[in-house]
Amino acid sequence: MATTDLHINRRALLRLGGEQSYPVQPLAVPDRSQAPTPAAAAAWPAVRAGALVAGTLALVSWPYVRGYGASTGNPSLLPRDYARGTLLAIGITVTVTAVAATAAVVRARR
Repeated sequence: MATTDLHINRRALLRLGGEQSYPVQPLAVPDRSQAPTPAAAAAWPAVRAGALVAGTLALVSWPYVRGYGASTGNPSLLPRDYARGTLLAIGITVTVTAVAATAAVVRARR
């Protein structure tokens, strides 16, 4: 049975048998000359990925937040505060996205 090993290296080839090199372009960073508008910030890869994750979390958790399927006869169905958990997960996603976008701007200015 054939297996595949993936070794990711930052800069140098490892000189292993069958090794191949694939150049990866850096993420796009905003123009340094002006503060970004919300429309320009939405084009950044980190912001787009964060918005996708937050939107998916909201969409998937909506039935739980609304309590669809809950039963008064069986309190073990949907026993948690799903609204709070969803807001917490989205808040963490937004925070990580903001840190990643800020780090990209700081790296671009160096």
